[in-house]
Amino acid sequence: LVDCIDKSNFTLFLSLSLIFIILFQLDLGVLQSICFGQSYFSIIGKSFSARFKSFSKSPQLESNMHIDFVAFFIFSFSLQTVLYIASYFGVNEIDWTGSDQTSGLIISILLIQIVAIGGAYLFTELAKKFGNILILTFAIFLWGAVCLYAYYINTPIEFYMIAGLVGLLMGGTQPIARATFSLFIPDTKDTTSFFSFYDVTEKIGIVFGMLFYAIAAQVTGSVRFSVIIFMFFFFLGAILLTRVPRIDKNKLA
Repeated sequence: LVDCIDKSNFTLFLSLSLIFIILFQLDLGVLQSICFGQSYFSIIGKSFSARFKSFSKSPQLESNMHIDFVAFFIFSFSLQTVLYIASYFGVNEIDWTGSDQTSGLIISILLIQIVAIGGAYLFTELAKKFGNILILTFAIFLWGAVCLYAYYINTPIEFYMIAGLVGLLMGGTQPIARATFSLFIPDTKDTTSFFSFYDVTEKIGIVFGMLFYAIAAQVTGSVRFSVIIFMFFFFLGAILLTRVPRIDKNKLA
């Protein structure tokens, strides 16, 4: 299927699909408000504004709130976009001569999922020992290093190595990121709304990430160069995370 779709149409298809995913993130309260005739964008804007103001009152964030959210947003959309385009990278940039491409991609996906289990356990234990922010910053920096390495790979063996590293970091980064986010939530019983805010923001970030990828692919004509762009985003996210207040390592969610 991927071979039958050119790069621009493939990216447009993914971006539109992700927009529909965002729409399905609406909770019952938003749907009820829409039924009473309020503007969809007005509702989303008010909801985001309310959650953002609530976070500003969190003692953990203090005056660095804007840096915190920018850091989370940057590394989140970079991570998710890289995961989305990984198989497309394997199809177009890896020389599968002498190997079965379909089998190779399936092996890569299975490898990512299996290694991710160990990654989740490893990074959780490290976060308990050294703290969430330090380990999350280290993981995001490693994501940037993986993107740099991916720029130079050409063979299936190298692609499998990248798949293993991606699985390790994917399994480790996502639970630590969510655990860290939970520690920034103000004291409230309405935690569901804040995690909905996290999920919707993540989906919006993916759309931005796909747009960056589409522009890079169109300008350079190669998926390989778009990976380098996300390398810089990962490094930027890691640098910004160093400005986030340290969290008590005993409070890992």
